Amino acid sequence: MNVAPGAQNSLIEKELLAKPRLTVFSDYYNYFKLTKLFPREGMDEREIDFVASTTSRFGYVHALNKLAEVYTLNGAPAKAGEVMLTLQRLHPFAYGQYFDYWKAQSLLDERYRAVFLHIPKRDSE
Repeated sequence: MNVAPGAQNSLIEKELLAKPRLTVFSDYYNYFKLTKLFPREGMDEREIDFVASTTSRFGYVHALNKLAEVYTLNGAPAKAGEVMLTLQRLHPFAYGQYFDYWKAQSLLDERYRAVFLHIPKRDSE
């Protein structure tokens, strides 16, 4: 999987994040992988499904935004819009920052604009 630029790949980090044979919260190791994943055009279905399933398991605001970006960059703007609605409903206090981010991205990339036009307004309730 492609990881975010600047993500460390040190031996110490790999040891700390390596999944042990027995763990109570095994899904968190998928979450750790998700945090290093960089949304990009041309992701294969396996990668997109990984982001979607891990995001649905945790629902953190940054994970939802990442999933919306993955959908946006891979030709699924309707799904991206649904995820942004979920983000707004689950995290109303953080939504304004993500709305502003999508607004800025929409000026740079038509794919983001197609989604931005349909997401809840900044002060929606």
